[in-house]
Amino acid sequence: MVQTKFFNTNLKIATWPSLTSIGLVNIVNADVVPEGAYTTLQSELAANIPSSTTISSYTPTNTVSNSCPTVNANGWQASGKLPSTPDNVLCDCMMASLSCTVAPDFATNNASAFMEVFGYVCGTDSSACLGIQSNSTTGTYGAFAGCTTEQALAWAINQVYIYFSTNGRFTSC
Repeated sequence: MVQTKFFNTNLKIATWPSLTSIGLVNIVNADVVPEGAYTTLQSELAANIPSSTTISSYTPTNTVSNSCPTVNANGWQASGKLPSTPDNVLCDCMMASLSCTVAPDFATNNASAFMEVFGYVCGTDSSACLGIQSNSTTGTYGAFAGCTTEQALAWAINQVYIYFSTNGRFTSC
């Protein structure tokens, strides 16, 4: 293993713009504007100066690894069943099969409306979201749980469209 003097990490707070000025930075007219949390993080990082240890003087104090908790024992609320690996081909095929969907850039251009529509569709008819659900406590995952959130919303909207169009209540998407 090659050791370098650089430390790399990623920090992700949210994927859509904040309307409440919380978070590290905000983008305003293509300019990065630091928020209050940025200054706090900056001062905390500056106050922590790491020290190094040479490999020859390193002596580990705990060589026994901890065992994983038993599933659903002692408050550990997780299923032993993991979701399947996301499958782009499956998600693209699903998108091609939809009769009613969202505009390709809807989530990017309308973050707050996107979340509102998602909440409305899945909150109004939870069965519309069965194909995209993801519940790690019960180990229940819909066939399209690994798709992007935009693809998931398109799936849910299409399910509502299918329901209402077969009952004669919708004639167009």
